[in-house]
Amino acid sequence: MAKILNMPPELMGHMVQDLGLTDIRSLRLSCRELCEKSSHRFKTFLAHQKTNLSEESLRILVEISQHIDFAPCVQSITILATIYSTTQLDKIIETGTRHVAEQAGMFTCTTTVECTQEELEVAKADRGLILQKIADQEHVQTAGIDTSMLGAIFHNLKPVPLALSFEVNIQKDIDERRPARFCSDLSQLWKRTSHTFIATMAAVVRSGLILNALRVYGGRWGGALSLHDLHHALPPLKAEGLTTALASLHKLYICVAPYVTDQDNAEEDNTEENNSNNDHYTALAEIISFAPNIEELDVHGFKVRGEHAIYLDSIIQKALLHKLKTCTLRGAYIEEDSLLQLLRNNLQLKNLHLKKIVLAGGNWKNIFNYLALTSSRHSASHERDSCSAASCKLDVVILDSLSESPPGRLLRFVPRSGEKASVDALRRRIKIDSADRLRHGIQYNVPSGRTKGSPELYRWMNQNIIEFGPL
Repeated sequence: MAKILNMPPELMGHMVQDLGLTDIRSLRLSCRELCEKSSHRFKTFLAHQKTNLSEESLRILVEISQHIDFAPCVQSITILATIYSTTQLDKIIETGTRHVAEQAGMFTCTTTVECTQEELEVAKADRGLILQKIADQEHVQTAGIDTSMLGAIFHNLKPVPLALSFEVNIQKDIDERRPARFCSDLSQLWKRTSHTFIATMAAVVRSGLILNALRVYGGRWGGALSLHDLHHALPPLKAEGLTTALASLHKLYICVAPYVTDQDNAEEDNTEENNSNNDHYTALAEIISFAPNIEELDVHGFKVRGEHAIYLDSIIQKALLHKLKTCTLRGAYIEEDSLLQLLRNNLQLKNLHLKKIVLAGGNWKNIFNYLALTSSRHSASHERDSCSAASCKLDVVILDSLSESPPGRLLRFVPRSGEKASVDALRRRIKIDSADRLRHGIQYNVPSGRTKGSPELYRWMNQNIIEFGPL
């Protein structure tokens, strides 16, 4: 032990830096001096915390938030809307077999093998643990989420610039986490995601916590926030101080869906007009308008089969984001005028990413003309005065899987050349990261990729001007 303690600080730092959490814990228990020497590495594991809102996980977070040294290390908290299921383990126990996946070149082969007695015992033990977690979760649902413990955590972390995330957590096995698409009960999924978000945000506003970043579902783990539930939860949250909690927000990622969890609410919503002025979309726009200092905005519309599409026009009309630098819009409908308004009202915008966007009104011609114009001005900005540059100067534009409605045709990108591009050469996604690269074309095709009639070709020319004409 003496030899380890006599190591130069540089070597000790390198040794500690390569250790995982389990090894760091063991090292800290060996003696007081090693505990102090490894504290810096140990604190890095405290940066990102997760909780499924169970009493046990909340108690751990309360202890961390009360620690004078550990609390300042917390940078983000992820709230898990967890759904447990024993169907997979039940099948293993009932049949006595399990599936084994093997990689064979480019293909994955799945075979069924007999379980050993030891494996069956492990499966039974895991099922018991999951059943206990389901029982604990049902207790939480009956008694309600302990917002007092959540409020204490957020209150203790008030001096820390905190990022808050919401994720879906589907667990059919103790050691395996799965995305939302593996959930067979969509009604339960949407209820859980909405309830988790609303209860947590209520604790945030009551504690006086000011958020630095907010991520609401979507991403790798999927899931979405019900616009219907957001519409009904927003007034009380606003009354309690949601505006203050989001006033310093710099990053916002929110995935929403037009999902209604209650049959009566569904009947009520069916009587409403499906347009961008719907109260549900106004609620989404309002919550974004509470954060005027947003620099990065990502709005993702999650289409639910049988439900209405997502419209983003109210967001652009209501939310004025004068510091917005990066904007991503995905999976939604938008009018040409609204998209142009977004570009014209945010001259500071640097990055624009449009993915699976359907132009509900107008055409893409004016959008592409404007993008070419902004790029041209950006490349020649040193020759123009500030008064003449009345448009944003985008550095990066990513266009991915765009279409228009009607008639719902996909836009395909083709290389600029004198020859007609083959169907295989057509691309749905294009990234433009400088004015010199604005030399691509956009061709209208039916979704199958076959050209009908004489499609128009939108071609990026060397002069950054779009030329329209037959292919």
